[in-house]
Amino acid sequence: MRDLTNPILPEVSGLIAEGKVGSLVETLSHFHPADLADFMEHLGEEDASNLFHALPEGRRVETFELLEEDRQLNIIEHIGLTFMAPVIDRMSPDDRADLVKNLPPRTTERLLPLLAQAERADVKRLLAYPEETAGAIMSTGYANIGPDLSVADSLELLRRIAPHRETIYYVYVTGPERELLGFVSLQDLILAEPTQSISSLMNTDVISLPASSDQEEVAKHMEKYNFLALPITDERARLVGIVTHDDILDVVEVEATEDAHLMGAVAPLENPYFRTSFHSLAWKRGSWLSLLFLAEMFTSTALHEFEGTLSGALSLVF
Repeated sequence: MRDLTNPILPEVSGLIAEGKVGSLVETLSHFHPADLADFMEHLGEEDASNLFHALPEGRRVETFELLEEDRQLNIIEHIGLTFMAPVIDRMSPDDRADLVKNLPPRTTERLLPLLAQAERADVKRLLAYPEETAGAIMSTGYANIGPDLSVADSLELLRRIAPHRETIYYVYVTGPERELLGFVSLQDLILAEPTQSISSLMNTDVISLPASSDQEEVAKHMEKYNFLALPITDERARLVGIVTHDDILDVVEVEATEDAHLMGAVAPLENPYFRTSFHSLAWKRGSWLSLLFLAEMFTSTALHEFEGTLSGALSLVF
């Protein structure tokens, strides 16, 4: 990834201040969305919002999805929901649900009517799953086909739906009620005869997890089987979503950060350390110190109770 924090920061800041939107877009047109998102994290709130507003429409969604949560909220606040609704509408289902979950309740009430009906229903469905479960981190943007289709018809269907799906490397075969019957890989479809039926090509040995599974269990399955995506089912074995490798990377990072906090005797932080208020740090650190203080009191009581015994065998103290 290019280092954007130093070379063009003054240039872009100057173009923003002068209102030269055309020159700004031309300067940034060849950068990857991940580079743009990283660059925007180093700008002030107003400059970052102006830069995002100046981006071509086709690059706004990819860039917005890669921004940190607080930067996303700042952009929405500065630019307004009317401008941002089409961007949010085109986000991947899981990223969109995470964003809506973090919005203030009044903002959510204003945003939902601006989304398309299908996307609005999808957000509500994903938000209904408990935190840190497979359902809460899954995406509903999966590709599915019926078992009676031919390979040629399936590829034609995939061409039409691919722009609206999270991934098409795995295509899931479902029945009339969305029950999960099997899967085929994109490689299998490309190499198969066009007239071959999906039912004769599909792999019926499907590994899936229920939506109520803990997200750590999902991570373990994806690591064990080296999956790019894992299908998620409901209580009736119907396909309801998939968890992709990028979602699991986020989960692993969060879990590792929580473990690091706990090893440092600090309750897990919701925000990065340097963005957490002094009051929150004091509370999360103080709660652990209080617990350790109480444990030390019990230790002191035990030592006092057995003082006579310990005086005769000093090594027991250690």
